[in-house]
Amino acid sequence: VSMVEIYNETVVDLLNNDAKVLELRTAGNKVNMPGITEIPIQAVDDIKKIMKMGDKNRTTASTKMNST
Repeated sequence: VSMVEIYNETVVDLLNNDAKVLELRTAGNKVNMPGITEIPIQAVDDIKKIMKMGDKNRTTASTKMNST
């Protein structure tokens, strides 16, 4: 499984602690992101752990309309 964030027209690998910026490449109707982190999973619980890890690397900011 992989997890990315698209923020301000930048694609970031959320499973890489260094907030690695990715380049999108297209070929026909396929999209490729060279260097993206891919973590194998065995069970649903694995996905939950990985999503928590990726969630910590998300960009968050509060605005006048919402607080984080």
